[in-house]
Amino acid sequence: MNPRQYFTLGRIIDKNYFTNKLIILITIFSLVAGSVINLVNGVNLTDATFSGLIFALIAFFTWALSREIFPQGEYAALIASLLSVVVIFFLEQYPMIIPVILWFIMALRFINQTTGLKPTIIDRSIIIIFTFFVSYLFSWIFFAMLILVFSINYFISKQKNDVVFTIISILSLLIFIIFRGIWYNHVFVSLNNFIIISMISLVFLITMFLVRNIRVICDNTDEKVSITRIYCAQILITFFCLIFVIWFGDEGFIMLTPVWCIFICSIILSPMHLIKKNHDL
Repeated sequence: MNPRQYFTLGRIIDKNYFTNKLIILITIFSLVAGSVINLVNGVNLTDATFSGLIFALIAFFTWALSREIFPQGEYAALIASLLSVVVIFFLEQYPMIIPVILWFIMALRFINQTTGLKPTIIDRSIIIIFTFFVSYLFSWIFFAMLILVFSINYFISKQKNDVVFTIISILSLLIFIIFRGIWYNHVFVSLNNFIIISMISLVFLITMFLVRNIRVICDNTDEKVSITRIYCAQILITFFCLIFVIWFGDEGFIMLTPVWCIFICSIILSPMHLIKKNHDL
């Protein structure tokens, strides 16, 4: 029995691949550095170790998310991982960002299908259950975005299961709103921050459009990942991040630090990947 036949949203790390070795080292470094720095600052061993673990998870999951946002950019993912940990350390934020990053990873893999495998009913069920969790922690807007995820996949692949799970997501959203209400924190994002992220997002999408022809191979097949799927995933994450910041204000802006790091590193390093592509040709 191959578990990948039932859960397709997971990706195996090939330890023989150079950049994968580097992210393992970066994750270990983040764990050790985070723990030691907190110990030096007088934090007890248990809390210091927990803080180090948080930094390690943020480093690894930022890298994993970057590989879904910009699959062509293996080095952009590494630098974004390091940059994210450094920035979050100085901001003293945010363990709560981890479930958000995980949700992003699952949603984007569902759309871009970098694994090369079509999502199963188990995949759909898991992402709905996890959406309940992050919606409980944050807001019902995750269910609204999940409806978009299923709808986009249906329009691309015409899988009937997506229609069923779109309806389930809509019903779940309505139930969630009935019992939890439409909570809004009334903390607005500052104009400067909104302009900054809007410009970053716009430049990111333009840059990704320019590098759209760089070939990406699926994990489990020799097929090329659909550029349409990759770009749909990039548009989706950009749109959702803007909605997230509008909904949660400046706090949401800070919480999405890993995503802004990914966008910036992808923009800056995209010429390197274009040069690499032309050299390969």
